[in-house]
Amino acid sequence: MLKLLLPDDSSLSRFNSIIAPITSTIISNQEENQKLTNLRDMLLSKLMSGKMDVSNIQL
Repeated sequence: MLKLLLPDDSSLSRFNSIIAPITSTIISNQEENQKLTNLRDMLLSKLMSGKMDVSNIQL
């Protein structure tokens, strides 16, 4: 039978204080990535269909 070791409250609290900001950053990055993907798809669709004129954009 496998034994499961559980951390004490202090260790668990320290772990959570380290992991919480990392998890929050990951979630924020995933949300931003989804927004950027949607924006890319919308712009690409408009560019390919000719609905958006980019002839005056200087690169």
